[in-house]
Amino acid sequence: KFILRNSNKTDIRVYEIRVTVLPKPIKAVLEMKCPAGETLVQEIPIRNDTDRDWVIKAQLTTENGRNGHYFSAVNHVKEFRVGKRSTGSYPIQFRPPWIVTSEAKLVLTNSYNNQQYDFDLKGIGEEPLAEGHIILDCKARKTRSYTFKIKNDLDRKVTYRVETDLYNASGKANFEVQPGKVEEYQLDVTP
Repeated sequence: KFILRNSNKTDIRVYEIRVTVLPKPIKAVLEMKCPAGETLVQEIPIRNDTDRDWVIKAQLTTENGRNGHYFSAVNHVKEFRVGKRSTGSYPIQFRPPWIVTSEAKLVLTNSYNNQQYDFDLKGIGEEPLAEGHIILDCKARKTRSYTFKIKNDLDRKVTYRVETDLYNASGKANFEVQPGKVEEYQLDVTP
């Protein structure tokens, strides 16, 4: 309280002052790298040292042209609870379909104390990993064929260009796979 009075004490004024302090947002950059077609999940920890449970609200925003839609909340979580004197975590996932750079912004807001955690998300999709390891037992000067099953999980037709550094291997140079279908690609090897 703030009290003002004149020297004769004929005019007394009482003011009640309430101050709300909003903490500065905590800012961080989170960079995630993963091979194309793979999924990387990063848990973001939130520590609650108070005697009250917290409810944390999450807002994931993306800008057009920055490929931010490759980031998502695991199970589309919009808010989560962190119990008193415990640590909770918010899982963010990055899944690049191909070699790409992606940017998004994640804001976690504590509804109890209005603390904000701002994360600039940067995702880097790297070269994809091999999908398997195949060993062919061959006889010299005899052709051995192997058929690969290539699945298209996309919603559009995909045209593949085939390259190999395997000596004396042959097959179609290009082939297409329709959306949601599986095509067989035959490779002939003659050592």
